[in-house]
Amino acid sequence: IGYRSFENCFSLSTITIPDSLTEVESYAFYSCYKLRNVKYLGSWEQWREISIGSNNQPLINARKHYNTTEEHKTEYTVTVTNPTCLEQGYTTYTCECGEYYVDDYVDALGHNHISEITTPPTHTATGVMTYTCVCGDTYTEVIEKLAEHNYETVVTAPTCTEKGYTTYTCGCGDSYVGDYVNALGHTSLKVVEENYVAPTCTEKGSKNVVVYCSVCNEEINRETVVIEATGHADNDGDGYCDADNELLDPTVECECNCHKTGISKIFFNLILFFQKLFGSNRVCDCDVAHY
Repeated sequence: IGYRSFENCFSLSTITIPDSLTEVESYAFYSCYKLRNVKYLGSWEQWREISIGSNNQPLINARKHYNTTEEHKTEYTVTVTNPTCLEQGYTTYTCECGEYYVDDYVDALGHNHISEITTPPTHTATGVMTYTCVCGDTYTEVIEKLAEHNYETVVTAPTCTEKGYTTYTCGCGDSYVGDYVNALGHTSLKVVEENYVAPTCTEKGSKNVVVYCSVCNEEINRETVVIEATGHADNDGDGYCDADNELLDPTVECECNCHKTGISKIFFNLILFFQKLFGSNRVCDCDVAHY
């Protein structure tokens, strides 16, 4: 069978070959994708003696039917070759005698490219989009330059102490800040009293008078105010301070006759009268002067 005899016979599926065949030249059955069955009028041994040139894979892979009554003694060993992006998949059936054929073709999968921006475009330069398949096949496309800047604005409001401003950002990454607004300044709030320490009869007290900003709650002013001692008070007349129970009138607890009541008091007052008359001062044990 001569060079390129059946090349590109895409519909050829079955062929009968006489046992007188001795040689198949290169490319004789090239691209005969549908060739599945070869009826050879000789034996398997005779077929093995035929010289088959290169690029005749469809002929080699086709199932052979020999002119013999001998049957294969075992089942074929099945080997599946999966399809790839560009190549068909198929199944190889092999007998223990070495004879084999190929069948059950599966169409090639075709490429499944995934796109990725490998070089982002800018306003001054084009970018690159790269398409890559799992098989490793790849190609690129040019991404056109970006149009003029398209800024999005984000406004940062001013606070009591910080200026406000607007941030302008383009999708290309370019960014700048402008439109500054002066800080608002603090706004006084009501006066608050803190850290109150109450005064006692003898000790001063204190408190902090604080003014806060009504907007940011920051402290604007703080002043410490001293609270004078309250001093002792004996409203019930028992000689003791009502607040701290300190003895204010020493005569209350004195046992001397000068502080007695009744007849003793009258008698003692008489003595005090004569002492006062003659200018003689006396002092009680409680340090109270008597005249």
